[in-house]
Amino acid sequence: QIASALGRAQPRAAEKGFGVDEDGSLPPLVLGTPNGRMFLLRGYIDRVDLAEYSGQLWAIVHDYKRARDRRLDLSDVLNGLSLQLLSYLLVLTKTGDWQSKRPIRPAAALYQTLIPTRESIPHPSLASGPHQAFRPRGIISADAAEMMDCDFPATERSAYYSLNVCKDGDPGQRSDGVTDQD
Repeated sequence: QIASALGRAQPRAAEKGFGVDEDGSLPPLVLGTPNGRMFLLRGYIDRVDLAEYSGQLWAIVHDYKRARDRRLDLSDVLNGLSLQLLSYLLVLTKTGDWQSKRPIRPAAALYQTLIPTRESIPHPSLASGPHQAFRPRGIISADAAEMMDCDFPATERSAYYSLNVCKDGDPGQRSDGVTDQD
């Protein structure tokens, strides 16, 4: 598989259904409640990227949004207010790759904005590249950082994602990176 400077992941599916009555759909995500009831979650994942890296199959899910600079607020996740994006990763890790039947390891769950972020600049020569205006935000496994950006960690800051590392190797405070333990 050819790796670009951006990363090793390749788009595998768009509008991938789970729990829906369609050919090629993944099974629903089955979740239990504290009182023993079960419910089935169904929906569509906007985009699934997969990558072979370090002998494992990694998945990145993208959720396209019209809102500018949408971010994943982990306090909203902990309080049950923002579960959609991470549910997509759960679906993939529970079912595995639908073609090879291999297990999938979560690499990232990202909101991908469709409307560029605007910035005020004093001179056109100081403008950032076009990829900066559409920078995806979400949550990125620190173990997958080099798979997602081939120039990382040599640069200690990704040019394509909100991802940086501190001197001790942990993700920075303003980074979308998290450790597996987190």
